[in-house]
Amino acid sequence: MLLEKSISDLMKKCSIEFGMAVVLIYEQLPESLLNSFSFEQWLNVYKWTKKGSNIEKIALEKISQFTKTLEQWIEIYNQSARENKTKKLAYQKIYYCAENKKKWLNVYNRVSTGSELKEIALEKLSNLNNKRFYQWVSAHDKTIPGGDLQKNAFKRLWNRARTFEEWLIIYDRTNKGSPIEKNALKRLWNRARTFEQLSQIHQRIISNVEFQNIIVEKMALRAKSLEEWIIIYEKTTKESPLEALALEKIKEHCKDYKINL
Repeated sequence: MLLEKSISDLMKKCSIEFGMAVVLIYEQLPESLLNSFSFEQWLNVYKWTKKGSNIEKIALEKISQFTKTLEQWIEIYNQSARENKTKKLAYQKIYYCAENKKKWLNVYNRVSTGSELKEIALEKLSNLNNKRFYQWVSAHDKTIPGGDLQKNAFKRLWNRARTFEEWLIIYDRTNKGSPIEKNALKRLWNRARTFEQLSQIHQRIISNVEFQNIIVEKMALRAKSLEEWIIIYEKTTKESPLEALALEKIKEHCKDYKINL
């Protein structure tokens, strides 16, 4: 308890983050306290370690004990500052986890535009199935906006797109409110099969509340996990039958826990 207070006091006195405070006094900290740190706390510790130091090795070892999904590492990558140690670690984890086309598509669609990892994902996809489609994506993004070369690249993409993920890439490159956007959205909608795919459409049409409600209803038909029902609850119209159903499903998932809803 005293050492925990020491960390807190050091953070306040020096106006530093948790991770830096731990790095400064970690040799005084008992194993029991180190074992109580969360994944996020160890990630913050790693951020402030020096390369090759003992605490860096300990932080990496502790981080590896937590099981994190590809999506979670992508989120960490997007939230980390450029040239940050945490961003580089997330990059390594993502590169290791994304071993097939589907996962590289997931990386490409989720990572921030203009990031190094987005370029890597596009390169990986260019070497997999529908190779020419992703080569045209690269050509489209590197040409002058609105120019003849970009228009030609977009036409090539349109003619080659087959999957939901490919139409998502096209939709993100349309002019919002245009007939082409509406056409691309229709093709995207017709190919949406999973909860995640429907969620990605929902995120992109924030100005169309009526269509958003239709999507949420379709998402509810596919919702299974607690996390998915929480998403339904947050996105659905308040005081609607679907909101009541979502709350009931959340209660069912939480029945083994002492949670008051």
